[in-house]
Amino acid sequence: MDILKTRFHRPPIGTKIIFRERIINRLNQCSEKSLILVSAPAGYGKSTVVSQWLEVQDKPYSWLSLDEIFNSFTVFLEYLSIAFARFRPSEDKRIYDFVEASSVLSPQAIAESICNYLSENTDPGILVLDDYSKIKNPDVHELIDNFLINRPVNKQLVIITRYDPPLLLKQLRLYGNLAEIRMADLTVDTQEFQCLLKNHNKQLSASDSLVLDRSEGWILGISMLFQIANTGKKNVEHVLTTDMLTDLDFLLGEYLSQLPESFSEPLLLASICERFNEELLEGLFQTYLSQRVNVSEFIAKLKKYNLFIISEDDSEEWYRFHHLFSKVLRGQQKRTATYNTEKALLFISEWFANNGYIEEAIAYVIRMGDLETASYLVNHHRRAMFNKGQWWRIKAWLDLLPDDLIRIKPALLIAHVWVLENFWDLSDTHNALFLLGRIMEKGAGNLETSEYYFHLSFHKLFFHSSPSEALKYANKSKALYEDGEMLGARREMVIVFSMQMLGQKSEAIKMLEDTERNYSPGKVMYLRSFSSRLFILLLSGDFLEAKKVSQRFTYIVQNTYRYLEGWSVYLAANVDFQQFDPQGTLDSLKKARHYEGAMDWRGYMDCYSALCLCYVLVNDIESANDALLRMKTKQGQIKGGLFAHIYTSTQMRICWLLGESQKALDWAIQNLELKMNAVDPVFTIEVPALTRIRILITFGNSEQLQCGLNMLESFENLLHSVYNSYNDIDILLLKALGHMRMGVENQINIFLKKAYDVYSKQRITRPFREFMMVAPNIFHGDVDVPLTLQSIISVNPKSTQKLKVFSKDKGYGSEELTQREQEIVRLICKGLRNKEIAEQLHISTTTVKTHLTNIYGKLNVRNRTSLISVMQETDQYSF
Repeated sequence: MDILKTRFHRPPIGTKIIFRERIINRLNQCSEKSLILVSAPAGYGKSTVVSQWLEVQDKPYSWLSLDEIFNSFTVFLEYLSIAFARFRPSEDKRIYDFVEASSVLSPQAIAESICNYLSENTDPGILVLDDYSKIKNPDVHELIDNFLINRPVNKQLVIITRYDPPLLLKQLRLYGNLAEIRMADLTVDTQEFQCLLKNHNKQLSASDSLVLDRSEGWILGISMLFQIANTGKKNVEHVLTTDMLTDLDFLLGEYLSQLPESFSEPLLLASICERFNEELLEGLFQTYLSQRVNVSEFIAKLKKYNLFIISEDDSEEWYRFHHLFSKVLRGQQKRTATYNTEKALLFISEWFANNGYIEEAIAYVIRMGDLETASYLVNHHRRAMFNKGQWWRIKAWLDLLPDDLIRIKPALLIAHVWVLENFWDLSDTHNALFLLGRIMEKGAGNLETSEYYFHLSFHKLFFHSSPSEALKYANKSKALYEDGEMLGARREMVIVFSMQMLGQKSEAIKMLEDTERNYSPGKVMYLRSFSSRLFILLLSGDFLEAKKVSQRFTYIVQNTYRYLEGWSVYLAANVDFQQFDPQGTLDSLKKARHYEGAMDWRGYMDCYSALCLCYVLVNDIESANDALLRMKTKQGQIKGGLFAHIYTSTQMRICWLLGESQKALDWAIQNLELKMNAVDPVFTIEVPALTRIRILITFGNSEQLQCGLNMLESFENLLHSVYNSYNDIDILLLKALGHMRMGVENQINIFLKKAYDVYSKQRITRPFREFMMVAPNIFHGDVDVPLTLQSIISVNPKSTQKLKVFSKDKGYGSEELTQREQEIVRLICKGLRNKEIAEQLHISTTTVKTHLTNIYGKLNVRNRTSLISVMQETDQYSF
């Protein structure tokens, strides 16, 4: 379904509309305000005067007419994003990222992202939101509030509404950022009334003040009086004696009573349409009116009589009636119609559905209470949206339906499951799948059953870590319904992922090669076969081949599906990080920031982790801290703290790299059990369980060290049970470090040799660089370092300032001092007291005491004097 372009059309200015100069002058004086609020009841010319103002000022603008459907947050956000994109010089696919992001980010975070996006364009711009009083969704209000708080100074918002919205108006007013145009300002004054008389070339009464008093300056009532005047002078005199000039229902009744039935009957029938064009009215009139109506002439008369008809596009293809006028007309239609109105609404719904306007089609049948037809429409059109990846459209349709209906219709429940998956709502997804399974027992079509089996396979794989079960259900799905679109592509990903985890890598690769031969480039099956192949290569630790495939994937996926472009960015950064190409990694990771919303959210947060770690590894600590702060901010914007553990784990891994042992250990010992399934680590750069193990093995006491080694063994067994070799070198180096700390010298070289052997196949250097920062002494064994690693691993690394690891035979312990602990030892050797050390290092005296306790334990000394003696004895007094 196409976006309704008519929503972005500024109302045209009719020839008999007066130019409201005094109000426009006020609007011209408000250019520095964040918000211009035009608030008054219906019929005071709010939209018209803003349209006049836009016509005479020179700033770019975007107009968005709202309706009840915009209470769906995703619908509102989609249209708002397109409206903002009109300030850009060319089409930008990023506009849909904001909608995608709404599944995970808060309205505040989305508003901030939109403001950052708009800041890229320094040109001024005005956004008008018309009929904002239709909005009841608090998320929309929160979004607008935060836009106003963070908006670029060159962008301005205009809200047209029948009553004040629940926004931060008091705050804006207090700081002088609000301009207000209200009913008193919009009331027609004597001078403007004279202009109206001149434009209509008609005298309504001998006393102008009588008309103004009776109408209370209400421009819609005065305009209706002009229409009545066209039917005869006596009719105007009658209306003026009734004192009913503010009652539109009365005025319209008076007017319609003077029109020929041949015109009023089609007028009332047309009024049940929210919007219409000639083709729609032609079919509607032929079906439900006994008389023959020339639609072109009918629309021309609507314009001639100035019956509050509004053109919705420049080509004048689409029209609608003024909302208030339409409401009164429908009341008249309901009382006088000789045809079945519900059948007429069904006809309109079918017309809109056949022309691709699904939301409108659904809205019409819901208006008449026909939920079965609404359900049919969603089911009939949902797969087209699924193939486009536009889950938010499906959500908007489902939001129009009652929950009880969704729960009993397999197709609707399947659509609901897909939406929940995009919201990372695992609990509700599991419940929906369980309910769907119960419904399927009663019977369903092949397509619905196939879709059910696919979603079941997806959850069996990624949330229950059962590749055999996942493969079984995915193959069942495929047997029931072959598909070359999104269902087939996602299903194939599950199949080959499961095959890899069952040790069937070669069969999985062959399956993907067959897909690439059977589908042409540009097809989603072809494109996703490359991302699936990369998944397998990373899982199996084949980084050399992954690099080649990644480069090709990045090339072929350009200008196709935005979410696949996001995957290509993440996967390229992943490979570059492991091979540790700093510039390539940083370039990819910085590029990833432009795919917020389009990229898988776990992958997006992993990019933040990689960026922080990459900066640490190149010794740019300031940039690492900045990146970590940005990650913390982003994590805080995500609903429900979904990825909070990833941020914390990244922070602790940085502490591990920088030798901040106590802080890292305090976190690591909070959970000494390996709570994860085999799929959790997959091929992500940051794995919280592995970081916990790193810290325990590196900094833990003997008991914590043993616990870390036990967890490492479980971790390794879990990964190798599903043929995951992504972290093999990390595991081997951690084993070497653990045995070195335990004093089992003969095992160190064995694990180093294995790590070098794996390196010869994988050719990734990132793990070695990390261990050169944390524990360079493990590389001081007798095993020859591969030639290509010798530039990374040196016997006396200049960049690493660590204390030598003491051997047990000297009786000083076997644990390495961290960078901070070394600083404290230096200052103690210079004779500084705890308070002086704290002041110099900008830490508390309590922290100094904690570090001293750790230092005494590691070096097996009792006090300061013993510590200084050990330093002198081991010739490390001035290390």
